[in-house]
Amino acid sequence: MKMMLTGAALAAVMAPAALAQDIEGSADHPLLSRFADSEIIAQEAAEYEAVVLPAGPVADHRDDDLELLSLEGRASWTAYRAPEGRREIEIARNYEAALEAGGFDIVFTCTGASECGRGMSRLISGTSRVFPREGFAVRAYTISDGARAVLASRQDEEGAVHAFIFTGQRNRNDEARVIWQVIVEEEAMATGQVEVGVRSASELQAGLEAEGRVVVEGVFFAHDSDAIEDRSTDAIAQMAALLSDQPDIEVVIVGHTDNQGALDHNRSLSARRAAAVRQALIDDHGIAAGRMTAEGVAFLAPAASNATEDGREQNRRVELVLR
Repeated sequence: MKMMLTGAALAAVMAPAALAQDIEGSADHPLLSRFADSEIIAQEAAEYEAVVLPAGPVADHRDDDLELLSLEGRASWTAYRAPEGRREIEIARNYEAALEAGGFDIVFTCTGASECGRGMSRLISGTSRVFPREGFAVRAYTISDGARAVLASRQDEEGAVHAFIFTGQRNRNDEARVIWQVIVEEEAMATGQVEVGVRSASELQAGLEAEGRVVVEGVFFAHDSDAIEDRSTDAIAQMAALLSDQPDIEVVIVGHTDNQGALDHNRSLSARRAAAVRQALIDDHGIAAGRMTAEGVAFLAPAASNATEDGREQNRRVELVLR
């Protein structure tokens, strides 16, 4: 999302992209600029993180029935030091106006301990659930009569984005107000960044010698199909290397499934998957067909419980068995 807030309300908080007093490498979030003449004193960002935002008063941060938004996505945390003489009401009102002009709905606002709750400071800094601990400490005395919080959300064709702003004094000896800001852009997490490790030919051999069977990690099929996915190349190459290095052994290639679907369907599917691996070893690596047979046992020999997705993933596998 690259949309900037626009309109007259934005001008009230808009400022240069960076000031000389900003910490090195910091910048305003592209969705929301700073209150004029503020300076960045702390900043952190994560491509994907779980964040909790207060959507109601927090009497005690340990309560189980708090009104919270539990979010996951791209997160950005920024702390600004506001210019001297500017108070929480002016800062909060400018943020509210700018957010509404940018298509956000104001979900929650509060002022002082009577509305925000005395547990607000513990939730937003003491637990690391809203802001990181480092550089973002919000002490209990910031929940004074002047402290203010704003939560706003926007949903459009680009997805959902949420902004939480809290402003108050950072310590008793500093009259300048601090603006704590977190922005969360909800999005699906990038997957496929971790692959199952592929066992080497020597590791496969060790498994066969120790137990007479070995799981071949890294063999993947299209959903409900015997089509081998391209990312299985390395695993099949290691099977071929094993059989080439050990020309006297013969193996059964055994296909396994999880328990989703009928037994007959899974028995057929597991057998076809085993046969597809056998054929790949013949066609792509020149392994003699007579040294290998293919069998499928469906979900009759699970490696883990089928009650969870993790267990079902372990059960969808290919094994080599000495014959």
